[in-house]
Amino acid sequence: MKKTLIITGIAATLAAQSPAQAAIYDYNAYINNGIGNATVTVNSTAGTATYKGRNIDLTVTSDKLKGFTGATRNTTYLASDISGTFTRYGRTYNAYQSTRPKYTQIALSGNSNFLWTYGRDRWGRTFDFDGKGKLRYTGSTGGSTGGTPVPAPGVLGLLGLGVAGLAFGRRRKALKAKAAA
Repeated sequence: MKKTLIITGIAATLAAQSPAQAAIYDYNAYINNGIGNATVTVNSTAGTATYKGRNIDLTVTSDKLKGFTGATRNTTYLASDISGTFTRYGRTYNAYQSTRPKYTQIALSGNSNFLWTYGRDRWGRTFDFDGKGKLRYTGSTGGSTGGTPVPAPGVLGLLGLGVAGLAFGRRRKALKAKAAA
């Protein structure tokens, strides 16, 4: 009986925890100022946003992107790191993170995006870049759309194990009572 109670308690505790969120969110984006079309992939577990397109291949890291549940309202994310390149009007720049004069940042909302970063070309010249544009949600990985919670399979398994333990304990008790009679 003690084992059954322990198993049920563990299962109930785990079931009460927050459900899992989808980890990957994909968007089609247009970024003005010479960048053009790109895909934006936000990994809410790693806390990254990756931009890929003909003129852009960079990854922005921000702790605030951890737990991202979709670009439903306008939110600005300050970058703690940025890596990769962007090409503007034929000149390629290596992106770098900065806090002066302004933070490297991205902003995502339901239908628009904003990227503010800094770049350095092959001659060491720096460039302050900002690009605004459209954003369209295209899907997510993890069984969720736009951050709707999905049950974690491990929690459901433990809950099932707890219920099975209760059923087994009841059956055993009933058999003991029948044998004693």
